[in-house]
Amino acid sequence: MDKSLDDISCIAKRSNKPFCIVLVDSCQELSKEYSSYLHNDYKYLLNKSIYNFVNIRSLENEWYLKWLCPVSIPLTCVFSSNGKLIDLIPGAAKETFLYTQLALENRKITEYHWPNRFNISKTEVVSLLDSTLLHKNLLKQGVYIKSELQKISNSLHYPYTEYLQLMGELKENDTLQAQYVAKKMLKFESSYNLDLYKQEFVTAKRVIDPNFDIENEPTIEINKNLVYLYDCEVSKSVSFDIPIFNKGNKPLEIFAIHTSCSCLEQLNYMTKDKLFINRHDSIVLKFSFTANSSEEIYRDVFINSNAINIPIFHITVIANSKK
Repeated sequence: MDKSLDDISCIAKRSNKPFCIVLVDSCQELSKEYSSYLHNDYKYLLNKSIYNFVNIRSLENEWYLKWLCPVSIPLTCVFSSNGKLIDLIPGAAKETFLYTQLALENRKITEYHWPNRFNISKTEVVSLLDSTLLHKNLLKQGVYIKSELQKISNSLHYPYTEYLQLMGELKENDTLQAQYVAKKMLKFESSYNLDLYKQEFVTAKRVIDPNFDIENEPTIEINKNLVYLYDCEVSKSVSFDIPIFNKGNKPLEIFAIHTSCSCLEQLNYMTKDKLFINRHDSIVLKFSFTANSSEEIYRDVFINSNAINIPIFHITVIANSKK
């Protein structure tokens, strides 16, 4: 559990066994099911390889998410005994374990689909991510192979390879090239990327502007992330407000407001254009909820913005409804 990749790699080399790094979420039921299945129905896999469960909620494991950008968790990363990434296998279904067995036995990528954010084939992605990991480890040793890392970056198109290049340029004390790479990296700035690569983007901004102050960045504040609606009636709409404050010194841009169900609607900002909140200003979002059953109902609101503190703000709506 939560051994470092270096530690597991050393154990694998000594025992000449492949190994699996399984990304799990300690608060997710499916991750718990994965562990249960592995230790019961698919226990035989433990004899074929070394397993290391990695909790993605732990700070020291964040880099796995930045490297792989997984769409879903659990995710099984299958490695050869010498640390080469063989396959990426999602989920906790029967097929997950059967294809993991195939990857371990044949030491090659399987046809099991891995949904990814890179818009290229799984075979290409796995190879490129393996190369990215290699260059990450080389940078730790002080080795920066600029041309090869640039080729990977041109194919994957995501912030992590740009950040590795930035670290390489800074190691070589090439300020102009570092600023160039930092500007390229900031083109990937979005709610999702800012949420995942916050510190990396801050580093890039400081390379471009040595006087950059995170305290001046837009900051979203909402009084509560839980909204309770009592005594709702089925098929009858109930309205409620959510005030949003920008405590930062730059305009807050709201890119999108998503709800988890059509029964929950945002009413007063229905435009596709970005919504701006000036520094030290606020707006009120108005919502309408219509219960479709007589029970306790949970719904979600996601507010995507350029806020440096919480780029994707999650609000849970809990409604008690009756007929």
